Amino acid sequence: MSTIFCYADAAFNVHTDSKSHSGYCISLGGPSNGMFYFRSFKQSNVSLSSTEAEVNAAVEAAKEIVWLRSLLAELGYVQHEPTVLYADNKSMITLCTEYSGNHKRVKHYLNRINFMLEQVKTGVITLEYMPTTEHKADGLTKPLPPKQAVQSAIDLLGTSSL
Repeated sequence: MSTIFCYADAAFNVHTDSKSHSGYCISLGGPSNGMFYFRSFKQSNVSLSSTEAEVNAAVEAAKEIVWLRSLLAELGYVQHEPTVLYADNKSMITLCTEYSGNHKRVKHYLNRINFMLEQVKTGVITLEYMPTTEHKADGLTKPLPPKQAVQSAIDLLGTSSL
C-alpha cells in the first residue's frame, strides 16, 4: 500500500501587491520518492503575517489531500493512517493542532485554522515540522540561486539526472 506525503510552504509578502506565494507537492509511496503532483501559486489575499501565509498554503494542500485520499479510496487504496503534511513554520503547526480559540489576532482567518484543526482531529492529516533547508516545496515559493534550484528540482523529481 502506498502512502501519501505532502510538503507545503509559503513565501510571505513576496509580490509587489504584498501578496504571498504558496507551493505544495505530493509524493506517493514515501517521502524520498519523487513528487507526482506539485503546485505553485500567488495567494489571492494579502496575509498579515508569515504564519497566516503558511496557514493559507497548508489549507490548500490539505484540500488537495482530502480529494486525493478520496480518489485513492475509490480505487481501493484506502489511506489508513493520516497523511503527513510537512511544514517549516512552527507557529502554523501549533495553531492548526493545538489552537485554544482565545486569540484575537487570528480572528480574520479562524475558519482556515478550524478547517485544519478538523483535518487533524479526524485523522486525515498530521502536521510535522521540517526545516526550510530540507523542505521539498521551498523551491516552489521563491526564486533560488542556481545551485539550490537544481537541488530543489532533484528533490521534487526524485532523480539526480538533471
